[in-house]
Amino acid sequence: MRRIFVFGIAAFWLVAALPASAGTEIPEAAINDKAKLLGPKKAAYLMRQLDLTEEQAANAQGLIDSIFPGDEHATVDINQIRAIWKEIEQAKAAKNQTKIDELTRQLQQLGKEATNDSEFYDNLELQLTDEQKKKLAAARARLERNPSGSLRPIDLMRAAWDLNPTDEQRVQLRAVQEGMRKILYPNLRPSLEIKLKLINFIHDETRAILTPEQRVQWDPRVRALRPDLIDEGLRVKLPEPAQTDPPADE
Repeated sequence: MRRIFVFGIAAFWLVAALPASAGTEIPEAAINDKAKLLGPKKAAYLMRQLDLTEEQAANAQGLIDSIFPGDEHATVDINQIRAIWKEIEQAKAAKNQTKIDELTRQLQQLGKEATNDSEFYDNLELQLTDEQKKKLAAARARLERNPSGSLRPIDLMRAAWDLNPTDEQRVQLRAVQEGMRKILYPNLRPSLEIKLKLINFIHDETRAILTPEQRVQWDPRVRALRPDLIDEGLRVKLPEPAQTDPPADE
């Protein structure tokens, strides 16, 4: 019988006391929401969510290399943009046009990927299927709301709900989801330690609800949403299964 974790009033303290994940541990880099994905990093992150064929991946990589050559601005600290805007407001108040112009150039440099993005996606869509185009649109919409691409608990839940769970699984997923709400809603700014333990806990609980067949689909979807795995390449790679010793001859 699959387990259902019932969250209570003490859920927040329970998560705080949780040990490290017993399964695939999700690291801090996967939930980092401070750096906005730009240029080639953003393109590669989105490509990983499209289930590209080997040929499509090779073509997409060629587009990335030609449209974003030597792009050093793969990510930018969102706080950096906010700081520049604050400096611009201060320069306007001081009527310092030289400073305003300098800061404006910095913003333009940070935002220069917009034109390249348009060229990349226009060329890319020529080789995508209709289903992949829908996935791309959804992935881009998610990045609009979450520019860092950081993995969030809700991402784990949505990936599970997309797998047409049974009625029993729906009850179990709702229990996990309700517990997540009880933890997050009263604590809109949980510590990094709490966030790490929470997402690893939800990952393990959600995965335990799924059947082996569903996990085959869920695992790569979750890996595709992890920005810390972008350097794997444009196609998601699952970890090699652990080697086990063959049974001894009787």
